[in-house]
Amino acid sequence: MFIELNGKRLLVTGTQPLERLLENHQAKPPYAVAVNGRFVPKGQYAALYIKEGDRIEVLAPMEGG
Repeated sequence: MFIELNGKRLLVTGTQPLERLLENHQAKPPYAVAVNGRFVPKGQYAALYIKEGDRIEVLAPMEGG
């Protein structure tokens, strides 16, 4: 299935939780994640399974004001 990760189309094989996707793409904390424009609390990464067409954004904190 195809998803979008940080604006790039990505082919993902099989069903997998968001947590595994983040591990496979070596996301390094700290970060926040939004799926289809909605923030996902860290405690839900393992329970949220990604679906065809999902748009996932991994956001790193930025300094500044």
